[in-house]
Amino acid sequence: MVKAAAKMCRLIFQKQITADVPVTASQMACYFITIPEAVQLVLQTAVLRTSGEVFLLNMGKPIKIIDSACDLIRVVLN
Repeated sequence: MVKAAAKMCRLIFQKQITADVPVTASQMACYFITIPEAVQLVLQTAVLRTSGEVFLLNMGKPIKIIDSACDLIRVVLN
């Protein structure tokens, strides 16, 4: 499922690269999560919640946008 989100991100980056548009802020990081994974996290919090708690859920490892963009540039150029 993460592969689908990564594929979508790569398509966006590829359009930006081929259009010679700057790729978003280089220091930002993002989490790749699919809709079913997001729904599961929301449902988990609904089950665990009792009286207004705030939950910090594990969404995996953040990926720097610049790293994803550089990987895609390497793929496009080869």
